[in-house]
Amino acid sequence: MSLFFDNRTTPIPIELGEDRSPPPLQTLTTQPPSSLAMTPLIVPTRPIDEQALLTITTEPIMPKEKPEEEKKEESKLTTEELNQTIFNLLTSEKQEISCACETWNYYSLTNPSEGEFIWKSDLPIIYREKCDDNWLSTTNYRLIYSRWGPSEKSLNLNKKSAEKVLLIHDALDSRKSWWCTQKLLSPFVDTVSIDLLGSGDSIKPRGLDQGGKFPWFFKAHAMSLIDFTKTIWPGEEFYVVGAGWGAQIAATIASMSDKLKGFIMINPPGLSKDIFPEMHYLDFYHLRNIQNDDQFSKLPVCLSSKARDVFIMGLTSSDIGHSGRDNADSNTIKLIMKQYMKIDRQRVLIDQINHLSENPMQCLPKTSQNPNGLEIENIKAPCLIISGGNDIIYPSEQRNLYPWVYYNSQVETSYFRDLGHFAHIEDPKLISETIIDFVREKSGPSCLKDAFIGFLGSSQGNERSMINDIKSLFLTEN
Repeated sequence: MSLFFDNRTTPIPIELGEDRSPPPLQTLTTQPPSSLAMTPLIVPTRPIDEQALLTITTEPIMPKEKPEEEKKEESKLTTEELNQTIFNLLTSEKQEISCACETWNYYSLTNPSEGEFIWKSDLPIIYREKCDDNWLSTTNYRLIYSRWGPSEKSLNLNKKSAEKVLLIHDALDSRKSWWCTQKLLSPFVDTVSIDLLGSGDSIKPRGLDQGGKFPWFFKAHAMSLIDFTKTIWPGEEFYVVGAGWGAQIAATIASMSDKLKGFIMINPPGLSKDIFPEMHYLDFYHLRNIQNDDQFSKLPVCLSSKARDVFIMGLTSSDIGHSGRDNADSNTIKLIMKQYMKIDRQRVLIDQINHLSENPMQCLPKTSQNPNGLEIENIKAPCLIISGGNDIIYPSEQRNLYPWVYYNSQVETSYFRDLGHFAHIEDPKLISETIIDFVREKSGPSCLKDAFIGFLGSSQGNERSMINDIKSLFLTEN
């Protein structure tokens, strides 16, 4: 397979706060907008090799090693000196304006960027750019991604490159469901969220060129994403975080890639042959018999409304005033729902649900009776299962089976009682902190590109100076 990037500069929201208020649109330029005058901006430049197959303008700028004569010999602190320094840091009486702000306001934020990835496949598909366009055939599968990572200054703190984290969305949503989480993670790790094949702004196969429906196996998604990581992070190891169906795709990647350092599964589909179709997807499932696009226009209720209803059910309902149904009209949900204005996205969703109902055991081990199953013996990377107590789509108790089934992996489980199925949309701060803790545990504290001390603050009023002191003590190359 040959791969290449065709990058583009596209407006993308950069301020996605906890309240999901509509963010201002920003276009990547060589200079930050005036409203972000103090925010470092990643716009790497790179000489173009005429023989190269790819061009990546979203790759973080890596620090250049200093000449030997410029390197300073500095003695490391002894244990006693280190302990005294930490003691002084924790008992500092310094008070700052930061006590009135949340801690994450003082991490080094950058602007996000978007890119386009072309996956060269041997399987010709039928698609169209717009609903009124003519049908086209191609083997070039276009996937759209959003990238958000540490600032250039943070990357130069030490010789270590930033940890890489790939974020995979669920069946109903898109990469935009991860934007709030990406913003929170971006000072510490290099994050990429991507629209899966058939979702969001990526290409939407409506069938095969030679006839028949597209084979919507989890493995097809995993293959495209593995090749994507090989191109955007050549030779590098990475982490994967997936939600819902994306969680199962993350497990499939773990069974196929030797570059995976660890993966997190948020509310995965479970390990039962009867897990699908779930009762909350039945409204979609009965639509599998629709034969043409015109029949969609005659439905008593449009499919986009049905999709939004599933989102509402998947959000926490036990505490309406917190982050549940009140957030159904949030900016994040609105951004996700825009894709269902296109008939091709609606038909793809029905095809995907229908295909999974016909192949329900992809999550189970591969055997002679289950040829499309998972090669679980190859899953060796550490794994974290996150389950929401209010997930009414997949049973949370299934999390306790994974440590036994993924027998070659070190599997941990976490249970968040108050979260529903779309946990990363409901509480991006909690999910971001969990991801940071997982990466820090597996790769070491100094792997982060900023000094993480939480998102809400220590209430001591010295958050800004504490972040700078910790960076100087642990993250700066001596």
